[in-house]
Amino acid sequence: MKISLYRIVAQSTVASFHRSTTKVALAVAAVVVAVAPVVAQEGKPVSATSVSTSTKKIGFRVSEWKTIHSHDASATQADMEMLNRIGCETKTASHGDHVDLRYRCSNWKTLELPTDDLLNQWTDWLADKGMEAVTISPPADHQQPTLSFRMAAPRTLHLHDAQAAQQIIDTLKMIEVEVTTHSHGDHMDARFQCPEWKSIGLANESQAQSWKKWLDEAGFETQGAE
Repeated sequence: MKISLYRIVAQSTVASFHRSTTKVALAVAAVVVAVAPVVAQEGKPVSATSVSTSTKKIGFRVSEWKTIHSHDASATQADMEMLNRIGCETKTASHGDHVDLRYRCSNWKTLELPTDDLLNQWTDWLADKGMEAVTISPPADHQQPTLSFRMAAPRTLHLHDAQAAQQIIDTLKMIEVEVTTHSHGDHMDARFQCPEWKSIGLANESQAQSWKKWLDEAGFETQGAE
């Protein structure tokens, strides 16, 4: 069975980037300072300071470069520092009266947060930056589309494209599916299972449908996003 990672389509809810209001910018900055989010980068958790009892998790990525055009140098610097802190690549270029801030985060990373309120603030902030965000085990009062899934019996894929294989494995691990891998010369075997029902919260119905299709084709049972 061939599974294409690209069937998971990043559904950005933001068509263009607007500068955050002072209130929102200060609120998000406060979240970063107070929470010191844990970032899963290349399989290794990295944290600026110790975070205890982190229970809420968001996976996020933005595969293509995004650009913010800003006339406020200090706001651009603040955005760049925040994006760097959560593991994104950034570049800046000056163009006379404004600065372009470019960023991307090609691989899935995760933030672990201690409260639903911070989860909601980060979800909004990531959406404002045009990122694909996935809430892992969303709270019961989650307002966005929710998709549940499981795989009662283990399944094995034979993967010949190393880069595509790693993207698939990273995606499955991000949504807390158990994955083990074994290399066999010209291909990799990825064995994965998820015997208990798990759930993810998506930004909108279109994104939920894309995830449902991908999980269905991978052999998972799914509920929601009909």
